[in-house]
Amino acid sequence: MLHLIFVVLPLLSLGDPADIRGHCVAPPGPVVRTPLGDVEGLRYEDINVFLGIRYATAERFHKPEPVQRWNTTYPACAYGLACHVFTDFPYKDRTSDDCLFLNIFAPSTPSFDPSGYPVLVFIHGGGFAFGLVSSYPYEIISENFAKRGVIFVTLNYRVGPFGFFATGNSEAPGNNGLWDQTAALQFVKRVIGSFGGNSGRITVAGHSAGSICLTALTLSTHSRDLFQQAIMMSGSLFSSSILSDRVVNQSAMVARRLGCDRGFNVSATLACLRNISGESYNPIYSQLSPLTEELIGSRFGPHLDGVFLSADLRKLLETAVPKPTIMGITDMEAGLFVMIPGSFPVSIPKSERNSYDGKKLEKLLLKYYGSPPQLHQLVKEFYIDRTAGNMTRNSTSYLTILTKLASDVTFVVPVLQEADSKKRAGWPMFLYLQEGVDTEHEDFSVWGTFHNTEIQHLLHRVAESDYEKSLLEGFISFVKTGRPAVKGTPWKPTSASNPGRHFIFGAQNRMAKEDLMKDTAELWLQKIPYEMRKLAVPLI
Repeated sequence: MLHLIFVVLPLLSLGDPADIRGHCVAPPGPVVRTPLGDVEGLRYEDINVFLGIRYATAERFHKPEPVQRWNTTYPACAYGLACHVFTDFPYKDRTSDDCLFLNIFAPSTPSFDPSGYPVLVFIHGGGFAFGLVSSYPYEIISENFAKRGVIFVTLNYRVGPFGFFATGNSEAPGNNGLWDQTAALQFVKRVIGSFGGNSGRITVAGHSAGSICLTALTLSTHSRDLFQQAIMMSGSLFSSSILSDRVVNQSAMVARRLGCDRGFNVSATLACLRNISGESYNPIYSQLSPLTEELIGSRFGPHLDGVFLSADLRKLLETAVPKPTIMGITDMEAGLFVMIPGSFPVSIPKSERNSYDGKKLEKLLLKYYGSPPQLHQLVKEFYIDRTAGNMTRNSTSYLTILTKLASDVTFVVPVLQEADSKKRAGWPMFLYLQEGVDTEHEDFSVWGTFHNTEIQHLLHRVAESDYEKSLLEGFISFVKTGRPAVKGTPWKPTSASNPGRHFIFGAQNRMAKEDLMKDTAELWLQKIPYEMRKLAVPLI
């Protein structure tokens, strides 16, 4: 799931990464005095920009260590190096084990509120395989957030085996990517007041894999008290295919493929893996990737390690203090993945889309949902018999069904499960749905709003359309007050009588009259038993 979700756009650089440990160039930028030392940044119009601030250090496969106080002015004028990736996609940016940096975008004038500006910390997606925060143009972040009175923070964290390698014992329990994010939040909470922020009003937002991480951050006893609110976009850890011990098996496969398997001598295995360059991991990606049919549903990512995630998620939820949370999805999440040839079980080459028919769809259902028979029957009745009966039976209708199925199993159902569980535990949950046509993919026969659309509108372009302004307004009002609203219209939370109440962003922004994905929720959360639901592997 989620392995091609990070769209890299040209970066208008504020500085050469080679300068990160050097000095800031003239003219002098803003200097902030923090509890750890002075930090010099850059000025973009009326926004102070601080790039490449080290928040922690870490050796490969080790938890991060807090950064130590510095004695000279820290030059925060260029992005720090990105963390190593785990992908066979072309990746030209320099990466490193030494990558735990964050970036702060803050208004240059003090807030009228003596407590300071509210803070929004963003955790990027990328399928736990890659991610590049410098791809979000600083001008866009400044215009969309900092100029609207919100301090915005982006951060690097370790991904792939570098962030989630696990042996199943204490020598490498895994989840280091989550520990990185926690270290970043600890750093932000400690220093953000120096940048004009309110350490008592921190919202963490995550998209896709970042949102999956945010599930863990809201529940873990190590992180949940470091922030007050959450915005979760298109991702949830309430998925058995993600939260499993498969990461331990895949870690063992990495060691074998790289010639580092030392059997029961875990220390020797780890020592060998540390001596291999980060770039040398990428050639084995296609052999281990969850995009292959043999390993579908397997990936690097969070798992129950008994430490960061010390218990089952529902058990952790019992003791977690409720946080106001925005959580949402798009109406056709999987459309993007169906269009990518050869990368996923649901990917359909352009040359084959016009001939996609019911037989091919039923073949896919039998392959991935053929057992137990009851699961196959329920899925077939819902997605093929019921849906196709209301449509003209052509390639477009079957591609639409395929996209809907992949969207539901991979994205929608985990989100609905988490939203329902947290609502029952007393969390104020504000749900949303993005609907409409993704104009960037109008040549694709399946219409809808695809995965990653929010990020394109929030972090890659200045909000100009009514849709963009409304989405941004809803999020920012939530960051500032904990109660989102759009153009004066309250965005109402879910309740016992309206468990799926949600706001719709689209051609007409409005509160919906029906529960979010009502039919899908009834199928997967009511008709299909929990133990059977765990057998439904994602198709992405």
